Amino acid sequence: MTRESILNRAIECVCGEREQDYGTPEDNFALIAELWESYINRRCAPPNAGICVVAEDVAVMMARLKIARIATGTATDDSWVDLAGYAACGGEIASRREEAIESWRKAKTDAEAKQKAVEDAMLKEAHKAYDLLNGLR
Repeated sequence: MTRESILNRAIECVCGEREQDYGTPEDNFALIAELWESYINRRCAPPNAGICVVAEDVAVMMARLKIARIATGTATDDSWVDLAGYAACGGEIASRREEAIESWRKAKTDAEAKQKAVEDAMLKEAHKAYDLLNGLR
């Protein structure tokens, strides 16, 4: 297999076959992450360790599984295709998460600026009221 054929086959898999069979990588990997997190926290970690597993972790761990198979010499051509696919899915999921975090940060900053403007306006009105009351005395 050439690198082009590996990548093309990975595209067919992750953008077609597998998505039709298992749903979007984001949804499928998020579900796997929940299941792994629950298992790890109950069976592998000390009480209250709070291990968190996210969709990107699933992509990385599945890629590592493929690398292990390749390293043992038992891999097939599909192992290389799957490895490329997991890398692509993980990269996309991570990129979308970063975009979502950046969007949240912007919204938070905008909300804080609006809150500050409201507080400043209220303070200005309070000073006017105070000055008005002092002028009446």
